[in-house]
Amino acid sequence: MATMDSLPTELLQHIFKHIHPTNVLQYTRLSRKIYNALLAPYFASLTIQLHPSSSPLIRESYSLTPLDKAWFLLPAPFQSAHADRNLHHLTKLAWYEIRRSHPDARNPLARHPLRGAIPHAVGRLVQLRYLEMSKCALRGPIPVEVGQLVQLEFLGFSFNQLSGEIPGAALQRLRKLKGLHLKHNLLSGVLPEEIGWLDSLQALEVSDNLLEGPLPVVALDKLTKLRYFAYFNNPGIVGEVSDKMKTQLGVFLNFTVSDVGPQVGPLFFDES
Repeated sequence: MATMDSLPTELLQHIFKHIHPTNVLQYTRLSRKIYNALLAPYFASLTIQLHPSSSPLIRESYSLTPLDKAWFLLPAPFQSAHADRNLHHLTKLAWYEIRRSHPDARNPLARHPLRGAIPHAVGRLVQLRYLEMSKCALRGPIPVEVGQLVQLEFLGFSFNQLSGEIPGAALQRLRKLKGLHLKHNLLSGVLPEEIGWLDSLQALEVSDNLLEGPLPVVALDKLTKLRYFAYFNNPGIVGEVSDKMKTQLGVFLNFTVSDVGPQVGPLFFDES
């Protein structure tokens, strides 16, 4: 009697192609062959194509499909397939937690907040100018693939559980970046010297993390357009910004706001 493992990979993929991408992992436990068949990039692309997604949450839109919400938890091949098919054309992604400002039953985030790690596939969204994923219960490191988003002007990962070091070598490629908000995470290491390459930067928010070491004073002084910089509540940080930077920032050096994100964006980021 033939068993599932005796079937050709192509036939296995045909049999399983109608399962929803969010259910793939439970079937991969059946056998090693099924595991390999269902996690193949071809099968991921096929399955994503058969389960189309509507547009994800973009600013005032409330349409967020189960597939969009599951993007952070899908196996890597499915994350890439979803990015390539459904997200690649976007210039703005705002998966910001909006329950407070919109406590509406229609808002899917009120019932299903996003969770997981930032997918490496985020680097495929090369047309993005605005990426906001604050208050999404995200964990793990900031992927270096963020450095591929060279059109990016605003990047917001505040109020998550992100850990590891700030990937300076990746971020230095984002020469159009105006706003970088990484507040209230578990980020460690130093504030990287590469920050000085971001000569368009207007707002830099890294407070409430686990950063340490000396501030990169020389690098910060290169940021002649910087108007807001907050680094408080990082007990390991040593030193201060230069007198030149103190004069440049004025009251907006370590200025405390209750919720850095979309509220502060209009002050320091021109979305037009």
